[in-house]
Amino acid sequence: MTDNVYDYFSSLPGATNLFGSPRIDRELVANFFMIFSRAEYALKRAGLFLPEKRGGVDIQWDQFASSIAHSLSGIKDTRLTRAIDYLTQHPPRKQFVNAAGQLDWKERKRGNQSDAEFLIRSITTVRNNLFHGGKEVTWTMAERDHDLIENSLIVLAYCVNQNHGVWRAFAEIPPEVPTA
Repeated sequence: MTDNVYDYFSSLPGATNLFGSPRIDRELVANFFMIFSRAEYALKRAGLFLPEKRGGVDIQWDQFASSIAHSLSGIKDTRLTRAIDYLTQHPPRKQFVNAAGQLDWKERKRGNQSDAEFLIRSITTVRNNLFHGGKEVTWTMAERDHDLIENSLIVLAYCVNQNHGVWRAFAEIPPEVPTA
């Protein structure tokens, strides 16, 4: 028996291919997971949560979206506007179980969501798909997956900066410390 965690990792079939270049952009995925996780932490610290029935925490992503909605119009940064346009025009699909009991993908429908809510929920769907969705190791990371992650990261970073309470919590600035 060995104490090296990498020995266990390498004993998993196909595990060495999970992050093998060029299969996936490790840095992009790691940055997305860390920024998304930190943003979720910051939303909780900023009070944007409700208790769930079973004792968990329900992050109020829609309330966060409403708080930054005004800042999503009139943007001059072309990289940011391209990212917003991409996520709006090509939102991530959602995994579901079809009538035959098989896993399948469907387009996300906007419903009665505001632009900001649809955008933020697209980002949370990208996170859910990345964490819970398909993990085929035989193909390289699809261009669409890369674009969804990259654009989500750009928009999420911008949005965190637009809500002062979330930004402070993200940066771990105590409430009593003044900021400019």
